[in-house]
Amino acid sequence: MNKLRKGFAVAALALTAFAFQGNSTTPTPDLRPIGPCLCLDVYDPVCTFDGKKFGNACYAQCAGYRAGQYTSCEITE
Repeated sequence: MNKLRKGFAVAALALTAFAFQGNSTTPTPDLRPIGPCLCLDVYDPVCTFDGKKFGNACYAQCAGYRAGQYTSCEITE
């Protein structure tokens, strides 16, 4: 009987947590996994000194570049 109570309590907590997930009024940022990294999808282009271009510094860092190996740039289409 004790196991039944514990199981019910766990299920009730899980359902309560799940029910409150959809009631958020703040937007969730778009996080996309890039290898072992998670980057916000914010457009702030950077260029590396070897000519590669990335949408922002996080994407450059996920590709293995470190601060000082890239700088802000203008990407023309």
